[in-house]
Amino acid sequence: LVEMDAAEVQLCMDVSVMGTVNVNQAFWPLLHRATDPGRPPPLPTIINTSSEVALANIPAAFTGPYLMAKTAVESMSAVLRNEARLLRDPVRVVVLTPGAMSTPMVADGGSSQFFEQAAARPGTEWRPQLVVGAEAAKQYTRRNTGSADRVAEAVWQVVHSVAPPARACVGVSWEMWLAQWTPSPVLSAAMTLG
Repeated sequence: LVEMDAAEVQLCMDVSVMGTVNVNQAFWPLLHRATDPGRPPPLPTIINTSSEVALANIPAAFTGPYLMAKTAVESMSAVLRNEARLLRDPVRVVVLTPGAMSTPMVADGGSSQFFEQAAARPGTEWRPQLVVGAEAAKQYTRRNTGSADRVAEAVWQVVHSVAPPARACVGVSWEMWLAQWTPSPVLSAAMTLG
């Protein structure tokens, strides 16, 4: 994290966090107007996209900006959900939590690309660990990548549900399910030991 270009960190926060804030703010008036008391369910719904990484809250080395951004989306969604509940006719807020999905980014090595680029940075103190991280990301993606069609199906189900869950998980790996229940000191030790 300390070797990252501040502009890279800012870009991640701008896209994931401020992008979500801006879309929520732009559509809120339209969605809130659609909460006519006479309107039959389902009610209007905001779906904000997080990640299995934020669900598990894994403090993996070198993933700081992504984890920070997706955790912020989770927090923002919880706050917005609670604010919406205070209204007479609330808009529903759901966090969509996908696992690794087969997208162009993953097909182009996006899950390991960051590690590889950082390892190639002149003067990095973490080259060996970044090389190991790149391989671990590739293996994880190979084991756990699912069809992006599953995300589309989950969105359809949430939008058409009379009582959607606060969180809709799609293709979350068993490792991430387990990690969310593992105490943080144990996760940190496991990450450090390799």
